[in-house]
Amino acid sequence: MKEPVKLALAYPLVVGGRLIGLGKTRSFELSASGELRTFLNGRLRYVSHQALLDYIAAREAASNQEHRNEREEQKHPTESAFERRQ
Repeated sequence: MKEPVKLALAYPLVVGGRLIGLGKTRSFELSASGELRTFLNGRLRYVSHQALLDYIAAREAASNQEHRNEREEQKHPTESAFERRQ
């Protein structure tokens, strides 16, 4: 039986990444790019619980915006994106 996840204020980056379905490499890529806020404590990089929630919210917002854009393009198939902006 799996042990339940214990909520904490911060997690080692790899552990925090795993909580939201990321692998080690992607976690470090997001940290390096600044998309996922992290901090150092000694030699270990950590991610706060709030930073994980903020990252998820940002991804959801971006995904919802892309979905809205796709639906808008379906409503106006003869207009190009450039024509709609003018």
